[in-house]
Amino acid sequence: MEIQDLKPRKGDDTYRIGDSDDLVLMENIGAVPSGGVCLQNHGIIFFCTEGRAQFEYDGTVVRVQKNDMFLYMAHSTACNFLTSSDFNCRQIWFSRSELWNIEIYNLISVSDMTLLKLYPVVHLTDDEIKLCDTYFQLLCNRIKMSTSVLTPYIVRSLLGTMLLELLSIMRFNSERMVVEGRQEEINPSLHKKRIIDNFMRLVEQSDGRIRRVDDFASYLNVTPQYLSTLL
Repeated sequence: MEIQDLKPRKGDDTYRIGDSDDLVLMENIGAVPSGGVCLQNHGIIFFCTEGRAQFEYDGTVVRVQKNDMFLYMAHSTACNFLTSSDFNCRQIWFSRSELWNIEIYNLISVSDMTLLKLYPVVHLTDDEIKLCDTYFQLLCNRIKMSTSVLTPYIVRSLLGTMLLELLSIMRFNSERMVVEGRQEEINPSLHKKRIIDNFMRLVEQSDGRIRRVDDFASYLNVTPQYLSTLL
C-alpha cells in the first residue's frame, strides 16, 4: 500500500495567512484519502460535524462520529478509510514550527502526549462543541480580515487559547475515564493507562533522582516485571 504525505488543500472553505501551510483551517471536508497517509510535518485537530468515519491509526481501529474530536499526530500512519454518506468534518492543520510560535509546548506534559497516543478521540459535550465552534469561526474570520501586520500574532494568540481549552477538555475526559475505570476487572486497559500516566509524572517530577526500574515500581505499587511489560 502506498503511503502519501498529504498537504493542506487550497480553495474554497480554506483559510491560511498568505501562502503559508504552517496554519490552515478547513471546513466542509467530506472526502477522505483512498490510500494510506503519514503526515511528516503537520498535526491535525479534526472535528466530526456530521456522520461517521472509521480508519486504522498506527495499527489501531479508530471510529469517530458527530461531535467527536480526533487529534492526528505527525508521523502517525492512517489508512483503510470508511465513511458514511453524510460524513463531514472541519480541520485545523498546524506545523511543528507553528506550535513553537504559539509557545504551548511548555504546557504539554509527557503524560499528555501519552494520552493523545492512547486515546486520540474525545467525544465533546454540546457546550464544548459550541465553545470549539466559536473559536473556529473567530479564527476563520480573523484570518479573512488580515489587514494588519499584527494579524499572525493575533491568530496565534487565539489558536493558543483554543488549544489550552482543548487540553483542559482532554485532561478532564481522562480523569473521568480513570474514575469510571476504578475497578481493574471492569476495565483493565484504564488501570494500565493510570499506571503509565503516574509513571510519566514520576519521571518528570523526580528530575533524574529516581532511575532504577525497581524504585519506580515500588512507588507505583507494582512489580518491576509488570511495569517493564507495560512500558
